[in-house]
Amino acid sequence: MSKTKTIKRDEDVKEKAGFFTYLIIVIIGIVLLFPIIWMFFATFKDNAAQNRKVFY
Repeated sequence: MSKTKTIKRDEDVKEKAGFFTYLIIVIIGIVLLFPIIWMFFATFKDNAAQNRKVFY
């Protein structure tokens, strides 16, 4: 295998690793921000809506 193909393959691996790194960071960010967004929108509910059972 020539040296240019090896370099090209290494660059492709680095690009894929970078993409998956950013994807994981975005997913973790969404998971961490979700409760904060939930609390923000919960402040606009009245008492009846807050005391209602959601899951059953």
